[in-house]
Amino acid sequence: MIEIDQAIFTSARTRTSQGYRVTASTAGVTADETRVIATSSPSHQSLADDSAEAQGLAFYELPSGRFCIARTIHAGCEQTARGGHRVLTQTFVLSPDQFALFGCNAFSVLRAIDRASAYIEDPSVAGVIAPARVEAIDDGNAETISRACDAAGESLVRLLIDRSCRAAGVLMPDLHEGCTVVEAAALAVPHFIRRQRSFAIGLKFTLARRRQVNVTGPITNQATRSLRGQKIELVAENNIPQFEGSPWLKMFDDCRAWGRVRAVLKLNRLDFGPTPLEALDSCAAAQIEINHIGQLSVAELLTRVVPVETEDAPNDISENPKCKAETILDEKFIESAKAQLRSRLASVGKADTREYWLAIIRLVESDDTFQPVAIALFERIADLDPPPPGWSAENESATKNDKPAPCDSTESAAYSV
Repeated sequence: MIEIDQAIFTSARTRTSQGYRVTASTAGVTADETRVIATSSPSHQSLADDSAEAQGLAFYELPSGRFCIARTIHAGCEQTARGGHRVLTQTFVLSPDQFALFGCNAFSVLRAIDRASAYIEDPSVAGVIAPARVEAIDDGNAETISRACDAAGESLVRLLIDRSCRAAGVLMPDLHEGCTVVEAAALAVPHFIRRQRSFAIGLKFTLARRRQVNVTGPITNQATRSLRGQKIELVAENNIPQFEGSPWLKMFDDCRAWGRVRAVLKLNRLDFGPTPLEALDSCAAAQIEINHIGQLSVAELLTRVVPVETEDAPNDISENPKCKAETILDEKFIESAKAQLRSRLASVGKADTREYWLAIIRLVESDDTFQPVAIALFERIADLDPPPPGWSAENESATKNDKPAPCDSTESAAYSV
């Protein structure tokens, strides 16, 4: 169980004034954080739906580095002369470490709050309150993405993923299954993007809050005018624009086509280093290679697993070291390539084995777990001479009438296992 700081923002009347303010909070919420929460929380008639059961959600980062996840509801009647519903916003304030426990997924936090029955809907709550005690569970999964694609269409989910990678603003009116779609798009991108991607769902649009993803009610003329000159794209659910996807979106599409969305979720948890946006494209390309590793030939697999060192670049040392995500993907590729090689070399023919002879020797030298495979191969080709230096299957047809150069005993010994 963890304790999460919280604050209540609603309409209140005191002896000297009345209006919307932060009326209650835990001791851990600082004065500076309280001021930002007060200016970020919706007030009178801010929910897109005017019904008593309406609800709005928001996620944003505080200047302090902590994260806010807010739930806004109608809480009875407005107690001032304005009339209508009183609006109440309960904001949960999480440290980066706490947020990471939920997979940097605001919706996982909200589900944990609901399971703990920690929502406050009484506008009379005031003063210092206790933190919300919840069980931290990262329950975002691939099924959420599938549900969103079924409910609102794959095109809309893809657009949100693409815009997330580009840090572009989006405004969507009357979105069906808005929470599911926004969560699905968040699950499809790395944690560092989730932390930066603020959103508001079910609240009337206002430019002042500067949310990157806005799911609201009908778009008013005032809202349309406010978009002019802003980097916020108005997207209708039934009119998704054509666009060229980012490398990350192309990787997501490829994983979805191969039934490997869970691989994306695992990749998203990794560390993308000090320049994560630069690593994003290379990681996407590496994951696509892993998806298609079964389409590589044995020769291509051996080339990747046992690279040939040259005098100019003996170890291929890069000036820019790879981030952890890139390193793990490289290791995963090598592991998958070796698994493919073990399977395919078990049934490779004599003629093909001759082509791979030298590379297999180097493979055994670098990974002795391939020794049984190599022994079995060499038993099948024991009656063949080793290929001469520079030999390949491509020039076999050109030299098929020429006898291979003889090998001395030292060279022959080098091919034994």
